Amino acid sequence: MGSFEEVVAIDADDEGNVWVTGVSEDATRNHDFVTVHYDTDGVERWQARYDGPGHGDDEPSALAHDRFGNVYVAGFSYGDGTHRELHHDQVRSGRPTGLGDAL
Repeated sequence: MGSFEEVVAIDADDEGNVWVTGVSEDATRNHDFVTVHYDTDGVERWQARYDGPGHGDDEPSALAHDRFGNVYVAGFSYGDGTHRELHHDQVRSGRPTGLGDAL
């Protein structure tokens, strides 16, 4: 989307599905979490973007999946009127579930 993109973490299952998370610059030049799922043929299945409540620079730092295909991403985000917060979320089919939150 923007001019800056960086892969931070990659995870794969035994079947060959791959999940990648990293930083992507948005239209306002702030950094967001972006997580992408690729199937066994390398085809993109979905993409999820997270822009924290403060709409500042958000930085993912870890990625994992479970046996049900749920993906978990953790990192840092700037809150609305707060300093840097630890953020985690669960992603299903390219949509954050909202089960995660700032810690």
